[in-house]
Amino acid sequence: MSFIELLKNRADMLPNDSIQADIYVFTLQGKKYVLKLYKKYENHGGDILAGLSHDNIVKLYDHGYHRGHQYLIMDFVEGEPLSYITDDIEKQLRDLLAYLQSKGVEHHEFKPAHLILNAESRVKLIDFGIATSPEYELNTTLSSETNKKYGTIDVKAVEAIIAELRAQ
Repeated sequence: MSFIELLKNRADMLPNDSIQADIYVFTLQGKKYVLKLYKKYENHGGDILAGLSHDNIVKLYDHGYHRGHQYLIMDFVEGEPLSYITDDIEKQLRDLLAYLQSKGVEHHEFKPAHLILNAESRVKLIDFGIATSPEYELNTTLSSETNKKYGTIDVKAVEAIIAELRAQ
């Protein structure tokens, strides 16, 4: 029995959407690793990964061919794929923007610095300092007295852009 077959027999196969490879997780000396065994697909990923070492890149321990199929052995990375997180965040942002629109609220500084992702992976919008609504318009008195503009110069609310275009 080969080393790869031994690993496969000791490993749990991970469910995945890939038609290109089977992914197995195994533990050696208390540490989790991944065996990625390609079905038919051949690529240079293992060769490229072997030449890389960076904190934000999975560590590769071995790669090669087993019975004509390419394999990679690398660290197991705990967590969710970014696509899962970004899909969830995108849905939260759509819901948030729909809610603000339904209330007639214009934030005027909707930007990444004002969106916080909390420990429960919930997006929270902060800093309503220059927000307006049908009940509360922006107080421009301070702005005209000090010759300063409200908000962040390099960020303009979509509502402001639309209003400017309509005015033209």
